[in-house]
Amino acid sequence: MNEDLLDDDLRGPGDWDPAPHQRIWYKSRQGTGDRGWLVVRDGIDHIKLDRPNQEILRPFNSGSEWERDLAATCMTIAQVAQVCVVADRQLCIARQLFAEPRKEWLSMSDREKQLWMTTGPTKHPERAALYRAIREALSPLVG
Repeated sequence: MNEDLLDDDLRGPGDWDPAPHQRIWYKSRQGTGDRGWLVVRDGIDHIKLDRPNQEILRPFNSGSEWERDLAATCMTIAQVAQVCVVADRQLCIARQLFAEPRKEWLSMSDREKQLWMTTGPTKHPERAALYRAIREALSPLVG
């Protein structure tokens, strides 16, 4: 399905969504790793979070929690942590560590996300080793 047609169906006269190559990217100053781009809904500026198949909007104004993301083509620490979470979940399944928490990134609290961005898993040496290896491998891509 053409994404532009779907977006056109949802927009009203005071709404605007830029084409993907025209997006102005922003990142949250709250330390959550959220990213999004500027859109207009009912004539008011918002940040549309970069989430597949979801329209999650946050208010945008100067001095808000959002700052221009000049390195939008790079990965964020949060994106690296998301890769780590997915890999950790698969490792837990493969190693039959079913008692370990295996929440998906979007269902984690901000505090849980921040812990994954800074320390990763603390139980089982193979989980910690995988976390370190992924972070090291992706570190050149973080901007």
